[in-house]
Amino acid sequence: MRARPVPPLLSAAVLGLGVALAAPAALTPAPAAAQEQQQEAATGPSAVVREFQDTLLQAMKTDGFHARYDMLEQPVEDAFWLDVMIRTAVGRGWREASDAQRQALVDVFGDMTTAQYAARFHDYNGQEFRVLGTDEGPRGTTIVRTEITRKAKEPVQISYVLAERQGRWGVVDILAGKGVSELATKRSEYASILARQGVDGLIETLRIKSRELTGG
Repeated sequence: MRARPVPPLLSAAVLGLGVALAAPAALTPAPAAAQEQQQEAATGPSAVVREFQDTLLQAMKTDGFHARYDMLEQPVEDAFWLDVMIRTAVGRGWREASDAQRQALVDVFGDMTTAQYAARFHDYNGQEFRVLGTDEGPRGTTIVRTEITRKAKEPVQISYVLAERQGRWGVVDILAGKGVSELATKRSEYASILARQGVDGLIETLRIKSRELTGG
């Protein structure tokens, strides 16, 4: 795994990950190198991304938004640390939120994330997903670099930032293009909503966005 410079937006976005992630599990004796490689292949960061992208590819071949949503709902929950992502994106507002508001934020953020994937990945025309490699990220994260190949078009570069919690890896951010952090973008967007409408206003805004995508 090579260490690469961290995009500035990513550095800003992950400042909250240290408090958002739960304490790591107790250390256990390191397994043999071969066992480590087998474990990485089955459950490591690249495996999490590869499994999710395999599902995305199947969704692209599936007709109907709601069919794609149903197909992606559980894989999104499995592959992403949704609670970490929304907690980091909300920032100080999370500390001020009640338990009920926090749960509502996690739920609606999960709905919106699933709906966005179901809406964006809907037209299969020979695309392929490829995992290109991994890099060390900030605060103990791992960046999995991927691309989407397209017929007669340049590949689309997408990198997934993953963190390990309780022995399992999950996505906590996505970098598009030249390293633009989705989490940093959301943090900026949500901050303005929180300033104007508070936590309940943000919950309702995300709920409306999800409904617009689902047609509900």
